[in-house]
Amino acid sequence: MIVLVTGAGGFLGGHLCEVLAETGCSVRAMVRPGRPAPGIAGEAIEMVEADLLDEPSLRRALRGADALVHAAARTGYWSRQNDEQWRINVDGTTALLRAAQKAKIERIVHVSSIATVGATREGKLRRESDVWQGPDPNRMHYVLTKREAEQRALAAAWAGMPVVVVNPSFPFGAGDRRPTPTGRIIVNILKGTYFAYGPGGINGVDVEDVARGHVLALDRGRPGRRYLLTGHDVTWADFYTLVKRVGEIQRRQFRLPLAILKGMGLLGDVVGRFTEPLIDSS
Repeated sequence: MIVLVTGAGGFLGGHLCEVLAETGCSVRAMVRPGRPAPGIAGEAIEMVEADLLDEPSLRRALRGADALVHAAARTGYWSRQNDEQWRINVDGTTALLRAAQKAKIERIVHVSSIATVGATREGKLRRESDVWQGPDPNRMHYVLTKREAEQRALAAAWAGMPVVVVNPSFPFGAGDRRPTPTGRIIVNILKGTYFAYGPGGINGVDVEDVARGHVLALDRGRPGRRYLLTGHDVTWADFYTLVKRVGEIQRRQFRLPLAILKGMGLLGDVVGRFTEPLIDSS
């Protein structure tokens, strides 16, 4: 089976290519023109250049493929990238789905995000069937674009396309070279840039487990369904402690009240007009 993987030059995409190749698939690793992908290698992996904003290039990349895993996305929370983020995450997904329909792709996995499932103040576990419950996604542009892209993928499935959606949480692991926003959290804790944390926490998952989850979804997923690819819940306090212990860092950490964090976020909105802030109100 020939599988096209978009976003192959990224952290998750690189792991996806490796795991798919290990299962015997012929992998077509799609990267943007001129963008290197140093983490991808193997006889079963073919590199192709295409752009989500260039539909003819997508049709060429999909020619002869049997399946598609759409992992490409513009991540981040800086407001100055909002327009580009919408074009890539939403318009690019739409163009790719059109190209996949014309190419008669037999299996499609759309990579969404745990963020599209939302959260509850009551701390209840979320399920695949849950719908968004606050806060307002319009305040978090990345979440807004991922929700819209997911809805378009599910709409394609309801119209008859073989689309399955997966929702990874916060992936961590080797090979996060740039790093991703997730990996940047660890880097900033180690550097001391992040010296304080607030209430709440995250769900962390090994990136290799996430990649294997994508392969299972490709093989066994039901079109029109979404699947949560998650790991362990951890509070921010415990996460900071764990990162510092692994990194052998003795630096003190501080817990800040939510009100102070919100104030820092509003300040970040002002800073974000000129440069990417460490934190903003989203």
